[in-house]
Amino acid sequence: MPSVIPATQIWNEAYGVFGKGPVFSVPRDAKVVCPDYDWFVDEFIPKLDQVTLPYVSEAYDCEDFCAEAQVLMTRSVRPNYKTGHTLNYVELQIPPGQELHRVQGGERGQWHATNVVRFSDGRWFFFEPQPGPINRRLTQAFTIMDSVRPAVREVRL
Repeated sequence: MPSVIPATQIWNEAYGVFGKGPVFSVPRDAKVVCPDYDWFVDEFIPKLDQVTLPYVSEAYDCEDFCAEAQVLMTRSVRPNYKTGHTLNYVELQIPPGQELHRVQGGERGQWHATNVVRFSDGRWFFFEPQPGPINRRLTQAFTIMDSVRPAVREVRL
């Protein structure tokens, strides 16, 4: 079941989960609705599949898919809630030798735009909104010690 929480709680939790590393867009609304995990997987992702355009390098790529997902989430929650939501945009550097949603860190690291979502049960996930070879997937976000880079554990959809 979705829950509505103060946006300040999201800011505090996001800092605790992600540290200072990623560029994170925090909600600008006083309250936000946290979607239910099952609704997100069973209803939101299939709806997103119906509205997104095909990938075009440097024209419609990672940051564009993130923005599309945020707009669709706004449209999805608006009929029932007069609040913001917890699907946010994040840019992070994938460290060398690591991978997130099949995007490789390369030799020097790679910047990538993706979404993060805080679910009603309090769990935070990266959500890859791009279709195709990257595939839509959720990856649970958590920190290891005082690292500013998020560590990830993949959850297959």
